[in-house]
Amino acid sequence: MRQEAAGAFQHLQHAGTAGGALPKATVARLPDGTLFVGGDVAAAETAYPDARLGILKLDCENNPARRVTDGRLEHAYMTMARASGIRTAITEIITDTTDARPFHHLFVERFDCLRGTPRRFHMVTLAGVLHTRRLTYSNLLLTTRQLTQDQTEVSEAVRRMIFNVRSANADDHGKNHSFLFDDHAGRWALSPAYDLTLNAESGREYQGLSPNTFGTFPRLATLAGVAADAGVRRDEFDAIDAEVAAAIQRWPDFAASANLAPGVIERTASIHAGLATKFASETPAKRGKRRKLWE
Repeated sequence: MRQEAAGAFQHLQHAGTAGGALPKATVARLPDGTLFVGGDVAAAETAYPDARLGILKLDCENNPARRVTDGRLEHAYMTMARASGIRTAITEIITDTTDARPFHHLFVERFDCLRGTPRRFHMVTLAGVLHTRRLTYSNLLLTTRQLTQDQTEVSEAVRRMIFNVRSANADDHGKNHSFLFDDHAGRWALSPAYDLTLNAESGREYQGLSPNTFGTFPRLATLAGVAADAGVRRDEFDAIDAEVAAAIQRWPDFAASANLAPGVIERTASIHAGLATKFASETPAKRGKRRKLWE
């Protein structure tokens, strides 16, 4: 059913969820700003060729003691990730001002299909490939190498690893890394990155690749070692790290563009700065020859 955005938000908040810890729904966004919700959303492409299929992450939490659902934080992170050189999903903030507090929902455009065409890409998560949830970045990098047979994709995975560690995204679990199969080209590639946001709450136990691989206190030398095991030389790792670090330093700009509150911007910047200072103070590790784990 086609609805104005405000009405669609009310409808979706009383419906089920598309999965995950926070409420979300599958929708189609039309050029005039209306949303197609309920039933077979993908069928909206037939009636509305310009429709964009996606996931709408609902901002519906008013209790500051609970997890933040304001989509502007993730949108700013996704912008920062693109500035870091990472391929990301397309995101857009849809603001609902019908209540006393404005709600900022996040629309994430689907990347397993081509807009305006019937083409679909088979998608599988890292957890789905390896049939386990307890995963590390070694699993991601080596699976990327084996599945894609493309060292450029391995470098992309390394860039995402560095970004998630430096930006304090500890919820980078095995379902937040995926692969797409292009049947025309006959090859696999990493999907665009998604679900990138700050996840650094004290007292919360995360099951992401970052904490599973590097623990509570990651070291840059350890990240470089994991990359080296997948065939990424230290000079390439350092170049990628420098690009990611430079983008994260611009966090206040990305956050301001997303209209985040000053307190959120400052707290997040402080977390980033703490990690950057720790990495900068490391004693450079002796570079030795490492075993190729893919052989």
